[in-house]
Amino acid sequence: MAAERFQQEEISCLNQEIENYKTMLQKEREANRKLSEKCLRLQAAFESFRQRKQREKADLREHTMRSLLKNLLPLLDSFELALASAEENIDLQGFSEGCRLINTQLYTQIEGWRLIYSQLMDILQKEGLSYFPSLGEPFDPRKHEVIMQVVSCDCEENRVVEEFKKGYYLNGQLLRPAMVAISRRRIGRRMGRELADFEPAEEKK
Repeated sequence: MAAERFQQEEISCLNQEIENYKTMLQKEREANRKLSEKCLRLQAAFESFRQRKQREKADLREHTMRSLLKNLLPLLDSFELALASAEENIDLQGFSEGCRLINTQLYTQIEGWRLIYSQLMDILQKEGLSYFPSLGEPFDPRKHEVIMQVVSCDCEENRVVEEFKKGYYLNGQLLRPAMVAISRRRIGRRMGRELADFEPAEEKK
């Protein structure tokens, strides 16, 4: 009987130890779960911080580039005007040998300027600058700034008939509107007849 009672006590102690270990294991699992959740939250917070910093860096670069290119566009306009003026004035068919020599030298210089301009535009295009053509296009207040209106018989109303300054996009967003002249309707026939009635008699045939 004593041996049996001793054996039962041993079993009871073992069962108690097992329960204690189970409780400890459960606590460790709960602690590990909380630690894992904390690590995941920290990882998510760090990823959010990293993405925010990347956006801020990209926004700062975009703002800096927009400001730089906006200030550079007038210089680009002047470069284009000077190049166009030089190309219009050159004459390789001069009457004298001296004129031909001067014009040949000028032509060589213009070719050099044209190459520099092409290289400059390649660099700016890689940064996201793009020119949008306006001549002949319908007037769009989102990208056109009207400088003047021209009475035209040859095209529809509100068409761009002249481009004074080019318009540009930067990475798909408007950097500078094109400065243009647009067409408007000519005076109608009825008004034309009314004006003709006021002409002096000697001018009528």
